[in-house]
Amino acid sequence: MFILIYGDDGTGKSVQAMKIAELKDNPLHVSMAVKNRDLYKDGVVTSQEILVFGNDMSINPYETIDNFHKIIDTIIKEDVVDMVVIDEISLLRTWAQACTIEWWNRSYSSKITKIGENNALAWEYVNKITYGYIERLTTWAALNNVVVVAITSLRDVRILEKGDDGKSHSVATGQTTVNAKDNVKKLSDIRVRLEKDGKHGKGYYATFEKYTDKQHSPTEKDVIKVDRDGVLQELILRGVL
Repeated sequence: MFILIYGDDGTGKSVQAMKIAELKDNPLHVSMAVKNRDLYKDGVVTSQEILVFGNDMSINPYETIDNFHKIIDTIIKEDVVDMVVIDEISLLRTWAQACTIEWWNRSYSSKITKIGENNALAWEYVNKITYGYIERLTTWAALNNVVVVAITSLRDVRILEKGDDGKSHSVATGQTTVNAKDNVKKLSDIRVRLEKDGKHGKGYYATFEKYTDKQHSPTEKDVIKVDRDGVLQELILRGVL
């Protein structure tokens, strides 16, 4: 089972995922965001840090991606955990781009400093070292009755419009969607979008989207007011957990 939880900062994504993890006997929290690590400091869920920092305290993308690969490999090889929370995957592709540029410049004579929009081979490598590992993990989880929860953010929905200069420009529509490529969205069995209850200034709403058919079209979707463990309770009510 792969559950993707997404939303803006401050919508309780990490707390909801932690409550789901606490239901299991042998859960693991894979920490990829500094802001969320303290949640697990005194809890029952084992937390493993993935981020690696340089001397200037910036994230080292190469060693961080290496750590991400190692923890996925270890989880699958040891086959002992029954829940994995990846908190969070929003920046995976950003870190992977630095690794991909390094790989490209080692492999090809045409050197690059950034990945061009039409460099399909480089973007394929980005997906391979990020979403490819998530797919391995979710495949293993499906075969072993393990729950994987991944957390991510929102991104703007953008469209191309022709400007006064006659050129096409990317324009924000004012709408937002899950910050994950189709590779990951299609892997998910359930997506949950969390939003603040703007009307009353407190609490959250969760939009549940369930995917069960081969085309991954939504077969169940509704909006529920939730508290700190509301997503967990809804998943139990729906027979998911």
